[in-house]
Amino acid sequence: MCQYAFSILKTGRVYPFPFANEPYTILGPYLHEPMQRSFITNHHNPYRRPTAAEWELALSKTIDMLSSCHNPTCPARGYVKFIDKL
Repeated sequence: MCQYAFSILKTGRVYPFPFANEPYTILGPYLHEPMQRSFITNHHNPYRRPTAAEWELALSKTIDMLSSCHNPTCPARGYVKFIDKL
């Protein structure tokens, strides 16, 4: 099972997003379930994917968990601060 973020370029080539070597679980507990339902379990079944309202709720909860990275060399400039493991 793939747990990494990728993009397909217009050329049809698969291109990893920056930080694509990190599992999507680093996005926090609220985005884990919609990511799983969208890109893993229902990849070929769009009607079973999360609704826009479900995404909005997960994103708004995740935004509340964002923290700035105080390391000047950090390319991400921030992270989702959470304690629970998924």
